[in-house]
Amino acid sequence: MPAPASSSSSLLSTFQDSYHELVRFVARRAGPQAARDLVHDAWIRLAERQRVESDAPAAPISTR
Repeated sequence: MPAPASSSSSLLSTFQDSYHELVRFVARRAGPQAARDLVHDAWIRLAERQRVESDAPAAPISTR
């Protein structure tokens, strides 16, 4: 099950708003092409992590 639309769209919006700033930050350390690749890879990992966390069931409730 995908993440709720508001959560996914909020993450995407934040990433889009910050993309150029993130690339500039990373480019100072790794160069422009590597920066674009690294920021892209970070986005993929973050989006996947959010999807996995939203798929995780609630903690089981134990009864005694």
